[in-house]
Amino acid sequence: MLSCLCCALLATSYTIDLGLPTLKSTGDYTKVNISGGQLYAQPGEPALPWLASKLLLPLGEEAGKITVKMSNPHRFKLDKPIQPADANYPFSMKEVPPPFGPDEKIYTSETP
Repeated sequence: MLSCLCCALLATSYTIDLGLPTLKSTGDYTKVNISGGQLYAQPGEPALPWLASKLLLPLGEEAGKITVKMSNPHRFKLDKPIQPADANYPFSMKEVPPPFGPDEKIYTSETP
């Protein structure tokens, strides 16, 4: 009796094109947005956009290795620092808390 074991190596590539961000100066800061993205940061940190993605795998399959590669990076010269994030609060609050303000350790740092 001859047994044959066949293995198929499936490699899947998935590309997300973020496009260029929109930069809008308001007051003392610059707001950064990406189409379809959401802003996230701890209070006082720069509010930067992020984008989540779900990948469906065939039934019974598992992701073995996920690699994220950046391609065609762009640098932007900002006239004003990125807007710091405020604290989150429930919409049911009658009084909105004041803006949190920038984290001085981050905003006075010499490294990006």
